[in-house]
Amino acid sequence: MSHLDQFVSHLDSLCDQQRLMALMYFRHDVAAPFRLILQFSELLEEEMKSEDHPSANELESLIKLKNKAREVGNALYNKDLSVTQFVQSYIIPHYSTLTSFPINSNSDMAEEIILAQEQLTQYIYTCFGVGEMKSFDFYKHVKLFSQIYESNLKSKGIEFLESVFHANIITKEPYLELDNLIGNAIKHADCSRIVVGIDDTADDEYVVHVLDNGKGVDVQSISAILRGDTQYQNNPKTSLTTHSNTPPIFGTGENLGLHIVREGIERKEGRLWVESPITTEMYNGSNQIIRDGTGFYFSVPDSMVLSSKKRTDTL
Repeated sequence: MSHLDQFVSHLDSLCDQQRLMALMYFRHDVAAPFRLILQFSELLEEEMKSEDHPSANELESLIKLKNKAREVGNALYNKDLSVTQFVQSYIIPHYSTLTSFPINSNSDMAEEIILAQEQLTQYIYTCFGVGEMKSFDFYKHVKLFSQIYESNLKSKGIEFLESVFHANIITKEPYLELDNLIGNAIKHADCSRIVVGIDDTADDEYVVHVLDNGKGVDVQSISAILRGDTQYQNNPKTSLTTHSNTPPIFGTGENLGLHIVREGIERKEGRLWVESPITTEMYNGSNQIIRDGTGFYFSVPDSMVLSSKKRTDTL
């Protein structure tokens, strides 16, 4: 069964409300790189037009990329299109245009477009099996994520530490579930620091962690959501709350995203678990960089790892 068939089959297995919520998350995640490509293409277009002798061919190619990102991004929200129709009508015919950078430029905008295209390539392969994903470099991907969302992190006053890697691993398949966990911390944790890294102390697996120093969450509610307990997913009275009894940090129904993350990790023979407050001690020299807060952890079995390397520039 292809990636696309698996995705559609999973949607068909859900109840109507869960299916709508899953599609909402799917559209939100896949639309993000389209928005970034569109945004930075417009800025780069303005920059090129301000030059004395812009290349007409390169400018035309950039405008084509910008317009195609807008067209396909908008089609993603067309509720009259099924996922299969969207892939067949928009992704496959325009894959080359969307994922290749058409001009020679060293500007910051060009670099941002290339980063967004790399993220889009990973999403398209993971969800639909379209294109090719040779391998997935965890450290490179987290650096990419932090660059793409740098302005969002700054606006929220969040310090993002991506160098807490005891080892880096390159895997056979993408682990885009990591993006979801980091995104949840940025959106919901009310924190000032997020730490992402890999622990290599186990014999037959690596453990990836996403930690924040926010107010924490109710682990019982989280555990129920990870199991797919619909009474927690759809009941506003049981939305996730902090362990200090402050108002909910996830809106009603949004919690289905964590269940989808768990399914993705388990499909790759891993485990996903949560700890709140965090008991793991993590230090930069003599300074503790995470205390309390929430930690999401998932395992990557050795069978998924193509190569690993000890890192010496960790915190």
